Amino acid sequence: MVFPTVHELALVKYTLPDTMVKPKSVRSRRAVKAESPELDSISDSESVSSGSQGHNGFKEITESMERMQKAVSGLRTQLKSLRKRNKDLEEELAEEKEAAATGRRTRPGSTNTPAAISKLKKTIKELKADNKKKGNIIAKMKKKELKEEAKDLVDPEPDPMEVDSEIRMRKLLRRFSDLISSNTLGEDEECAICLEKMEVKKCSTFPCEHLICNECLKGILPDKDEKYPCPMCREYTPRDEIELIRMTEQERWDELLKVAQAWDAYDQRHEMDTSEEEGEEDFLTDGDGMDTSEDSAAQRQRALTDTSALTSVITELVTSERSYVRRLQILKNDYADPLRNFARSKETAILPAYEAKTLFGNIDNLLPVNEAFLTDLEKMMAPNGAALVGGVGDVLLKHFKDQRGFEQYKQYYVKREDAQQIFEREVSKRSSRFGSYIDHIKYQSTDTKNRIGLRELLMEPVQRIPRYTLLFRTMLKHMDPDDPQRTKILEADEIASKIAQAETDEQTKRAAIFYCLSATIDGFPPDLFSNSRKFIDCIDVEDVIGMSDTASVSTNPSGSSSGTILHCTLFLFDDKLLVVKRPNGEKGGRALSGLDGLEKLTKAGGIPTGRKKSGMSSKGVVDLADVVVSDPGGADINMYLENPPPDQTERWSGRPYRSLVVVNPPTPANLDPTATEADKRRFLENLWQAQATYRSRAGQSVVLCSEEQEVENRANRTIYARTYYNVYTRTAFLQEPKKTKVVVHIDPMGSADPIPFGIGAAPYASIRLQIISGGLCRFSVSSNDPEDDGEEDIVQIERVPSRIVNTIQDWEEFDPWHTYSKVEGIHL
Repeated sequence: MVFPTVHELALVKYTLPDTMVKPKSVRSRRAVKAESPELDSISDSESVSSGSQGHNGFKEITESMERMQKAVSGLRTQLKSLRKRNKDLEEELAEEKEAAATGRRTRPGSTNTPAAISKLKKTIKELKADNKKKGNIIAKMKKKELKEEAKDLVDPEPDPMEVDSEIRMRKLLRRFSDLISSNTLGEDEECAICLEKMEVKKCSTFPCEHLICNECLKGILPDKDEKYPCPMCREYTPRDEIELIRMTEQERWDELLKVAQAWDAYDQRHEMDTSEEEGEEDFLTDGDGMDTSEDSAAQRQRALTDTSALTSVITELVTSERSYVRRLQILKNDYADPLRNFARSKETAILPAYEAKTLFGNIDNLLPVNEAFLTDLEKMMAPNGAALVGGVGDVLLKHFKDQRGFEQYKQYYVKREDAQQIFEREVSKRSSRFGSYIDHIKYQSTDTKNRIGLRELLMEPVQRIPRYTLLFRTMLKHMDPDDPQRTKILEADEIASKIAQAETDEQTKRAAIFYCLSATIDGFPPDLFSNSRKFIDCIDVEDVIGMSDTASVSTNPSGSSSGTILHCTLFLFDDKLLVVKRPNGEKGGRALSGLDGLEKLTKAGGIPTGRKKSGMSSKGVVDLADVVVSDPGGADINMYLENPPPDQTERWSGRPYRSLVVVNPPTPANLDPTATEADKRRFLENLWQAQATYRSRAGQSVVLCSEEQEVENRANRTIYARTYYNVYTRTAFLQEPKKTKVVVHIDPMGSADPIPFGIGAAPYASIRLQIISGGLCRFSVSSNDPEDDGEEDIVQIERVPSRIVNTIQDWEEFDPWHTYSKVEGIHL
């Protein structure tokens, strides 16, 4: 009973003022008649106008109005009575609810007796049983419908060794994980470079989820670490992390639906059944050595599909990491911080300040690294861990590769021998305050599991990285070869192994290189010192002055050439080229500077010291953007310097064109042509790639590289060209301080403003491309020469790349004896 509803209806229908009586309103009279039987005597004839009935009609109307007023008054009385009754019932209902809550009767006539409650419970139980019975019937019907489809999905031709549902469910789990982690192609997605619609298995995705077609991907030039930049966000990625798109988004959801239906059909196991099956598998795995080929195959198959062993290893990684972090906290908070604080004052010092600092190394940097690592591992183990941080391989790569936090362990390893000597010396002292202190801290700990001494705690970081590698390799043993996390764990294991071997980090190597160069080269430019500058390569050459451009330097033995020979070494950095004069002797520039034994020196004790001058002297530094080099064949190199080094002696200054021949001191150039040509090829490849990536260091452009193509064949010599492109946006190109000599301006609509030429600087020429229908392109050429009228032509799109190279060759932008011409920029 819902009495408030009666109350509301009454308010709506009967709250009319006494004066609002409408005798002529048929609707009002019908409403009143419907609510009160006392108005049944009123008929429609009573509403006829007084003009047709006269005085009698008026009298009848008056009487009707009086009866209506009485009826309204009666209704008001009834309404008042109903309101009172409603209030009483509400109070009674509230009392009944209170009585039901306290388990006792509060008013006479209440029905919540124990017998009534028992009867209700029995009824509820019967209804639940009936619902369960019907639910089982429905489940059986669904299972019958999906059984055959699930069987076909899991294994169209099931192996007799794999007929049980548990193995099928494990396969479904793997399939589900692969589908969730796979990248898909959306509807009408276009390539970020060519803007063409992409197709499945003909496009790839970067980890940042930006897509690119495979044809454009082939043209992207990797950086020095063999990483490829994303054309959208400029993030660099190793080639093996760029994944091929194999399905559309709709296809993935269709496959996920099939997996879910198959899982529902097979998920009928009970907990006891699962435990017994796992026990049987353990028994088979831990047999007594009696084996047959069929049993071995079955065990191998189980090892591939069984995730329990892998889960156990991952759990061990998390639990051991939790214990390790706790021990690092004890090492820092209970030992390192107090001892270093005491060492600040002679009155409180237990250890001298240097010993206290050396003993604990960079423990302050290690603890945050492992705390962050543990946080992600625990997130990974949560029910939604895959969505939060990914799989175990993702977590490992994040901390070992991306964040590089575990590189801090290298610094800890460097001082371990010194720290061990300090520890042994201080402990061996009689009445050692240090020994008493560490014993006191050890035994005051209430954590019995971590009650270990300082000696063991100091060794924990040394042992932790090797333990990581052991756990990683155990994971790989229990992991499916096709598991997407496998390659990530392999990469993390490789990084951890290098850390465990205490290999020299890049920062130490860079410092050692610059120290060796500055210590052995007289007049080494101090401006070259930079934490961001990287040494790439060096090569020994002979600079021949007075040799004609068409003559081959390497065909003339050193010393017999008609030109003057300058012995020098070129040191290549990622943004500069250093020209160094070297003495004519048995050693080359790499050996004279000490770079040939750099790895050995840094491993022996960090940065080398005490090196003597080698007789080498600096003869100038040039920017890589101002250097043009080509390969005319043999051991020769043709080099053009747009801005030759100033402030040098006459033979070393000026001379923008330089003819060089590669040598391997003390042997002459033509003694071992195979070795010299290999050295030359290596150096030129490094130089060209450094030039190509020079303008992309700040992320303002992406480097592309085309294949070599023949551009000319004359005098029994074939001239090839390799084209390098820096892909810019318009704004980025205009902001580039070192603009390219040639710019290729792609203008799809043909309405963009032309790219401005430089005033006495690059760009000197512009090639404007406009795509038109029919697979054609409008090819326009202009330059900063005021007498050049330019040219325009319609060419097929597939001929555009070769047309660009041939156009530059015709301009003779670079000397005709250059075997390799180089297009240095492209603008989008």
